[in-house]
Amino acid sequence: MALQEVVAGSGGSQALAKLAEALNRMGFKWDYVVSDPTSSSAYKTERYAFLWKTSKVKKIGEAWLENK
Repeated sequence: MALQEVVAGSGGSQALAKLAEALNRMGFKWDYVVSDPTSSSAYKTERYAFLWKTSKVKKIGEAWLENK
């Protein structure tokens, strides 16, 4: 599951952690990763996030945000 326009402050990452915890309580193990903030003005800065079931997907390498 991919999420766009996650709040760049700590609130966005905290909300994602809570979502993963809620999904984990439903019987499957979920993991997630959140990108660094985009390099935009303060009003447009955002993050991207991905959530996945660990039984179905394995993360390979580290996540990054393209600088262009």
